[in-house]
Amino acid sequence: MTTFRQNGTSNKSILFNRSMYALFVALSLYFFIGTKDLATAMTNLGLALVFDPFDQNVMWSNRPLYQRLWLLVHVGFVISLFVYLIFSGTRV
Repeated sequence: MTTFRQNGTSNKSILFNRSMYALFVALSLYFFIGTKDLATAMTNLGLALVFDPFDQNVMWSNRPLYQRLWLLVHVGFVISLFVYLIFSGTRV
């Protein structure tokens, strides 16, 4: 049974997004730590942001501070990996 929240988001949708977010983050950790493939790790980490682990119907200004900080740190990490790959001379 699918239950809907007041804003119309189903619990299944939120569970799916969180699962996919965790999968892409785990995959990026595997490539970052396991295989040392920074480009693939950065790509998967960036793709994880597509699956917002929090309620997507809540506007940015209405989100709790911890959610905004989590997502900003996530984006910052992706951008730093990107900049590192550009300026390090690492061939991909």
